[in-house]
Amino acid sequence: MTTSDPLLALTMGDPAGIGPEIIVRAAAAGFQGPSVVVGDVRVMRRAAAQCGLLLPVASRSTPKVALLAEHLMGILGAQGAWEALERGAP
Repeated sequence: MTTSDPLLALTMGDPAGIGPEIIVRAAAAGFQGPSVVVGDVRVMRRAAAQCGLLLPVASRSTPKVALLAEHLMGILGAQGAWEALERGAP
C-alpha cells in the first residue's frame, strides 16, 4: 500500500445476514487493496468459524492498524469509526 492508495471501508452489514460471511471469505481468499472492516469483532469471528476458516480476527482502534492483512482481519469498531475514517471528496 502506498500513501496514495485509497482505503476501502467495508461495513459488515446485518450481523444475521450474509455480509460477514462474504467478507471473511474474501479476506481468506486474499482480498486485494487496502481495506478495513467496520463492525463487531465477535460477529466476524463467528462468521470465520462458521465458514470453517482459520482467519484470526482482531479488534483495532484506528484504520491504519485495522488494515486487512494476509494473516489477520482487523476490525474497526462501529462506534467512533465515522470520526476515525478520513473521507474523500465526492
